Amino acid sequence: MENKRFNNVLLVTIPYKDSYYKPGDMPETGIGYISESIKQAGIGYDILDMTLGQSINDFFEKVRTMLPDLIGFSMKTYRFDETYEFYKKVKQEFPNVPIIVGGPHISIFRETALSDCQAIDFGAVQEGEETMVELCTGKPLNEIKGLIYKEDGKIKYNGDRQINFNLDKIPFPKYEKFELEKYWYPSIYLISSRGCPSKCTFCSLRLVIGEGWRYRSAKNIFEEIQYWYGKGRRIFEFADDNFTLWKERVVELCNLIIESDMKAFFNCPNGVRADRVDKELLDLMKKAGWVAMTFGVEVGTNEMLKDINKGETMEQIEKAIKDSIEAGLEVHLNFIIGFPRQTTADVEKEFELALKYPIRWANFSNLLPYPGTELYTEVIKKNYLIKPMNQYLANVATKAGLGKIAEPVLETPELSREERIRLLKKAKQVQREMMRRYHIRRLKKEYGLTGLIIAKLYSRKIIPISVFNFALDSSKRVKHKLGSKKKSN
Repeated sequence: MENKRFNNVLLVTIPYKDSYYKPGDMPETGIGYISESIKQAGIGYDILDMTLGQSINDFFEKVRTMLPDLIGFSMKTYRFDETYEFYKKVKQEFPNVPIIVGGPHISIFRETALSDCQAIDFGAVQEGEETMVELCTGKPLNEIKGLIYKEDGKIKYNGDRQINFNLDKIPFPKYEKFELEKYWYPSIYLISSRGCPSKCTFCSLRLVIGEGWRYRSAKNIFEEIQYWYGKGRRIFEFADDNFTLWKERVVELCNLIIESDMKAFFNCPNGVRADRVDKELLDLMKKAGWVAMTFGVEVGTNEMLKDINKGETMEQIEKAIKDSIEAGLEVHLNFIIGFPRQTTADVEKEFELALKYPIRWANFSNLLPYPGTELYTEVIKKNYLIKPMNQYLANVATKAGLGKIAEPVLETPELSREERIRLLKKAKQVQREMMRRYHIRRLKKEYGLTGLIIAKLYSRKIIPISVFNFALDSSKRVKHKLGSKKKSN
């Protein structure tokens, strides 16, 4: 115990204003992994998730009560300037308590982050579990790979930690000190793999989590599902960027789930590669409990797929969409608007694909070039940026969703700022049309002939969406209660 550098760690999640996700939706997975790792190393810790409604004064009170010897944060780049200000207030209030920050922002900006925000004492780059354990247990600072630290007024970095290719050795989160009952979203996020072998020009994943794809075994993933299933959880979402990259692993997992007779629901919301699924796999996933599949399509033409180095074809993408629909899965698609050399006609192809099939939803993201990517190097070289990098990473929304219009951060010879805004506005119109079509299909499925009549009234805007949403939700609640009574009888 006496050799430990830190033995009373407070791990904190802070909220982000105007976040794409509603605050308090689910626990921060990265913090979950860190907490489980230091717990198994014998390090004392506690959790404060401020997305559940706690103020900065609540945070200060928690620190005064707990008296931690280290405070840890996971940091996104979005609104990083406000996050820096938060850290400064913490340091002003508790100048003798060191702060360590991990997450995407630190992994991308590294020493620059500690230089720009003097309140940060340590940075954990990429995978942080072993780095955090070694820091807390007292390993000499200059021997801890993946650690950024300050010494004699200088910021030092020991170099990247060697990638851990045996993810089964990393304990999965159990969120033992999280207030799980307060999160409104019922799903448990699972991470079954890390990294990506692809080299897409726009993607910062290799900077954030390291080069190379590594995975957990099917049995190890199934153990985590069993753990949460035993605690009454029934909805699981895989947050992987490449869940289906190795088909045989997914097949083994599906068979384990089927053999267990679990009645659970699964989803892959972050997107999978269309060239890594087939009809056989999708049918098996449906049988195991998958209800939805998201594909990272990005663009709408083979020329643009090649240009961004996606390594897929439109033919593969459309086949994956059709196979998923035939398997009975809800399909979601992710697109990006605004690449160099992308034309208006190219973006229109994205809209056409989104409306071509009876899919559930499509996201249209506003292109943001991240430092360290091939895309960023190009736009800087060609002077395409119309907003400074610090400004757009701090406050520009990535999603061209149903909220306010995302602001373009670059313009190219093919797409001016004004044309980009027009296309982002049109993306919202496409999403509204998708929503209208989805609800019509939903009404027909739920109510048959009655639903068909309601659908026609809705499509003509005679009745509003809120009316039949209420009816459908009420119907589901009634069915759920009746099912519960049958089981009890």
